[in-house]
Amino acid sequence: MHATARRTLDAYDALGQDLGVYPPITSGYRCPAHNDATPGADPTSWHQVLGALDLGGDPQLLAQIIRRAPRHGYVSVRLNERKGYVHLAVLPERQGGN
Repeated sequence: MHATARRTLDAYDALGQDLGVYPPITSGYRCPAHNDATPGADPTSWHQVLGALDLGGDPQLLAQIIRRAPRHGYVSVRLNERKGYVHLAVLPERQGGN
């Protein structure tokens, strides 16, 4: 497994243990074709190397994710309130990244 994917999954596991629940992954790995077909997706998205995850949940869970994710290795944490998910990345965001 690629080191970036391992970091992402290890961080997800640690976050789930910390929260006491594993939030649903609404977007994980995207092949280039799927990424190209995803509205608003950056062509260089970290999803293509499993360096990013989008997690869903109710507003209270999303708030907990936002607070706790950085302590587990996520360096980018962004809420998409309109769509109801949090974007997490173990790699720094690129210009316009998702």
